[in-house]
Amino acid sequence: MGTIFQLLESCSSSEKNKFLQYISVNNAPNSKKYRLLKLMIDFPHLPDQEYAKLLYQKSNLPAFAQLKKRLTEELLSIIGLVKKNQFQKKDRLRAQVVELVMKAEQFFNLSLEKEGVKALKKALYLAGNQGYTDLILCVHETARSAGVAEPIDQEELQRLKNALCKQLELTFHTDHTEKEIQKSKFISVRKSVLQTESNNEVLNLLEKTEEFLEHNQISLASEAIQKAESILYSYPSIHQPEMIWKLNLTQQQVLLKYGAFEELIQNCQRTLLIKELPMDAKSEVYKNEWFASFYLKKTKVAKQILLKLARQKKVYKKNTWQYFESFLLFQEGDLEDSLILNHECQRNLKGIPEFYLGSKLLEIMILIEKNEWDWVEFKLESFRKTLYSLKGKVNCRIKSFFNCLQLLQKTNPDCFSERLENHTHFQLLQSAKDSFSWQPGTYELIPYHRWISHLFTTDSQPKNSQAFTSTFRQKEIISNY
Repeated sequence: MGTIFQLLESCSSSEKNKFLQYISVNNAPNSKKYRLLKLMIDFPHLPDQEYAKLLYQKSNLPAFAQLKKRLTEELLSIIGLVKKNQFQKKDRLRAQVVELVMKAEQFFNLSLEKEGVKALKKALYLAGNQGYTDLILCVHETARSAGVAEPIDQEELQRLKNALCKQLELTFHTDHTEKEIQKSKFISVRKSVLQTESNNEVLNLLEKTEEFLEHNQISLASEAIQKAESILYSYPSIHQPEMIWKLNLTQQQVLLKYGAFEELIQNCQRTLLIKELPMDAKSEVYKNEWFASFYLKKTKVAKQILLKLARQKKVYKKNTWQYFESFLLFQEGDLEDSLILNHECQRNLKGIPEFYLGSKLLEIMILIEKNEWDWVEFKLESFRKTLYSLKGKVNCRIKSFFNCLQLLQKTNPDCFSERLENHTHFQLLQSAKDSFSWQPGTYELIPYHRWISHLFTTDSQPKNSQAFTSTFRQKEIISNY
């Protein structure tokens, strides 16, 4: 109760009446909260038991304690409105900047980016004019968290850093505290400013890198990631583990696209040494290391990674690791186990169209290698119906590969090679243009056009399952992709 009494004692009669007016906005005059405030103004310093009796007709202290707490919170929230004149102008301006930042956060939460940016710009202008370097940093952090770059540029950031460092240097020469303590505080805040500046640049570059990769602009992605690395490592003393593993994960995507698999493995192993690496990020690193091991045909390493993931049951089931493992078995020539595992994972992949269709295509590939053509015909018809049901959700490489498989099923083996070369869908798969380019590390672990062309690179078509498989296994499907 002391807080409320202290507050009311500092108020004039008119200010107390203002409190009652503001409280009445959200509380009816007959509500207990309004009545309690009225009692405390009219009859100050009564014991809690007396107030409780007047409100509850008994000494209901637990309920009264909660009521008093809620009243205290509401009074503190409106004190700035009631006692405006007692706040210095400088304090009011600071409060105005904070209020603008809070408004901006609310706009961003409602996906109103334009309004949020306007509020931040206004806050930035006001904070800059008043020299509130700490609040400028707050504006910058809010903008960075919301993913907008407009409110602040690098020139403004440089002014912020210089102003804050100058302010801290002045503080450093005062005698209020010991010199060493002041120096440590100065270094800490200066480090924070440098971190904020470099992290913002790095995060923007990582976002650009991912956009370039999405549009298959690998050279631009490589330039962006190199620039991000250069900025982050310009300040070795302010490295943050979170920024390093984020940089590494994006680097891994670029290395995977380039086919730099040895370097990719080294990057993954460095990343796994970072302390406090989140489980989701660790799963991504394992996945990238597995891809590199798969393409380099480091089967033993790939199996070890799968064993690690098997211990993390939630991650193992959540992702598409069974699908990847079935491809690993297929690459080894273990067709039976690959087929069994592929059947097991198909049910869990229905929510991911590309992987679901990829598992069905892998099943057909296995059956072709086993020379089980009756099953191939049945599965192709089933796949056709699935394609029709999905309609617009189907990747163009999947469609073209399906057409090639239909050609394979209907054509005499002796003339298939000739027909394949002139087949439009096979030419599209080989073209690697736009949406037809093969992407490593996706549902299509083995390039479809390579697999189907290698089936018929021998002088004569094998007639039995064993010969067919052994001939195919002599070829390199993945290497030099």
